[in-house]
Amino acid sequence: MNKPNLLYVDIETLPAPDHLRPVIQEQYDRQPGRSTSFEDYYRGTALNANFGQILCIGYALNDAPAEVLEGDEPDQLKKFWKIAAQADLLIGHAILGFDLPFIIKRSVILGIQPTKIYTLTREGAPGVFDTKKAWDIGAGPAISLDVFSKIFNLPTSKIGIDGSQVYDFFLNGRQSEITAYCARDVELTRSIYLRLTQNAQYSTNLET
Repeated sequence: MNKPNLLYVDIETLPAPDHLRPVIQEQYDRQPGRSTSFEDYYRGTALNANFGQILCIGYALNDAPAEVLEGDEPDQLKKFWKIAAQADLLIGHAILGFDLPFIIKRSVILGIQPTKIYTLTREGAPGVFDTKKAWDIGAGPAISLDVFSKIFNLPTSKIGIDGSQVYDFFLNGRQSEITAYCARDVELTRSIYLRLTQNAQYSTNLET
């Protein structure tokens, strides 16, 4: 029996493009009792697929080194879906709550047709393994990728940068550091997945 193709994924995102700032301003002005500045609200759109943008998509297929798609967002998405067509299992940290919905929504908004259909529900999705969801079964708070690295004694991906700094690094032209960070997240996710699935608790249910 052939081994399944495993695709590890991580994305980095940016706030809404400048031409949507007036729309974001309207949204902000409608917030009653707002306690954040407009700039902080605008930066928060990096986590909102309705307005935010994908800066890069990191991926690794099976044992291959992590690679990163960059540049034009529609082109990134087209390339990603071609790669995803080879995958039997899509793997990421918080991929069900963030990365995959973001990719799907941006694909719809930009008119990019997927090569695979992922049916997302609150319980999970066939063909997707979320390391965060798999671990967060109680007895502790939700786990971050960095905490995972510490409890499993794995190299951290946060070397000089973390997710909260991506936009500032982008504004300062430090794209190569963002790309390297994204690739490290993919490599760390793969290491965590392999550690989890060495245990029978996880190896018997790979689509959780």
